[in-house]
Amino acid sequence: MLAQIQTLLLIARAQAQRLKADERGSTAEEVIRIAVLAAAALTVLGIIVAKIIAKAQSIDLQ
Repeated sequence: MLAQIQTLLLIARAQAQRLKADERGSTAEEVIRIAVLAAAALTVLGIIVAKIIAKAQSIDLQ
């Protein structure tokens, strides 16, 4: 009976440590961070493409 109680206590401690180390809450933060970086990259890409197109259209070929 004592061995069973000790086993249950060890299992409970292991489960508690696993829950403490669980980092699922940071996933939402990572998704937001990635979304912000992707939006910034798309904005920079749009600015660069707009400048390239404007410069290409300003070239006189005649």
